[in-house]
Amino acid sequence: MAEQVDTLAYLVRLFTAEEFREELQKICEDERLRTLLFLSIPILRESMSSEQYVEKVRKFQYILPGEENVMGMHNIERFREKRLLMGVEYLDLVLEYIEQENYTLYLVGDRLEKLSFLLYYCREQYPGISVVGTFVGGEKMDDESLLNDINVTCPDIIMTAIEPQLQENWIADNHHKFNGLLCIGADVLVRRKMNQYSQMEVGQAGGTFFTQWKAAKVRMIERIKGRIFRKEYDNYMKKKA
Repeated sequence: MAEQVDTLAYLVRLFTAEEFREELQKICEDERLRTLLFLSIPILRESMSSEQYVEKVRKFQYILPGEENVMGMHNIERFREKRLLMGVEYLDLVLEYIEQENYTLYLVGDRLEKLSFLLYYCREQYPGISVVGTFVGGEKMDDESLLNDINVTCPDIIMTAIEPQLQENWIADNHHKFNGLLCIGADVLVRRKMNQYSQMEVGQAGGTFFTQWKAAKVRMIERIKGRIFRKEYDNYMKKKA
């Protein structure tokens, strides 16, 4: 059974890989559109300054950690011991499930680079997935064109890689206007997978030692980011009290 923890203003669910697969199956068998958001530090930062935004995010039926640092106010080591997922691993589990169950996928991005990578990753790692449509928006999403294309192609799963705030607002405001089984706000997962590929390419060019050094540097940067956000969170909670 998934573990649930309060994180800022949200009830966040944590799954093992097997639990998440089972939950995906339940969602899709229900045949009613569900919304899932992967939480990131930018989402939490915006949540500290806007109650209106918090209400938008709370409309998601599922909120899961998209990066480990969003769980920094909890005992992360305990989550690791229980093999609960807290990041980019979710992306492969979702895509693997879509391929295995022969569901169709529609991809939405705010930048061509990001959407192109996601499409490439799907075709490279999960060639059995039928991507029935793609859409590249910008700072202002063309809601009418996008919704029309989704409703014409009728995908089972809609996955978005749109920057924080724009992504959550768009899904919260529009998910009731199209059909499907699941709409996933996955921007943080896509960005992290892009970073992983970038590190792999650099590592291949620089050799084993350079790869290890680069990985250590990335881990150090992530720890620093986590500490900075934890201080912001602690200050926010003190002011709120």
